[in-house]
Amino acid sequence: MERKSKVAGATAFSSAVYLGQNKLDTIHRLLKAGADLKTLNNSGASYLTLACSNVDSDPKVVRFLLEKMEDSRVNLRMISQTELWRVRRFVCKWAVRLRLTRSTLFHRVAETGGLTALHYAARRGDMEIVELLLEHGANPSIKNDLGRDVLS
Repeated sequence: MERKSKVAGATAFSSAVYLGQNKLDTIHRLLKAGADLKTLNNSGASYLTLACSNVDSDPKVVRFLLEKMEDSRVNLRMISQTELWRVRRFVCKWAVRLRLTRSTLFHRVAETGGLTALHYAARRGDMEIVELLLEHGANPSIKNDLGRDVLS
C-alpha cells in the first residue's frame, strides 16, 4: 500500500488525494486497505498538502484528512525526502536568489521548499479550506525556504 513510484515517490493514496473524481470514496477504500496518513512523497509533500494544492481541491477531503490526522501535522513543511530532491531544491533556490534564471520551473521548485498546506490553499484563494486549516491550528507565519510566509 505504501509503495512509492520511482519517479515522484507518489503512492496510490497521494494520487487519490490529488487527482480525479470521487476522491473521498477512493480515500476511504485506501484507508480500509491500510494506507498510512503519515507518508510523505519524495518532495516532502504530505497528503494534506496535496489535497490543498490542486486546482479542484475538495473541502470535504481536507476536512476528512484534518479529522483523521494529528493537529500537529497541519503545519508540516515540505522538506525534501531524497537526495535528488534536496539537490533540485538547492540548485533552484540559489539560481532564483542570485537571479541567474527566469525559468518558471526553477521558481516553482525553489518556492515549494518549506511550504505548508495553508500556503497552497491561500495561494489558490480557497477561503473555505483556509478557514478549515486555521481552525485546526495552521500557522500563517511559517515561512518557506525563500523566507516567504502565507501573505507574501
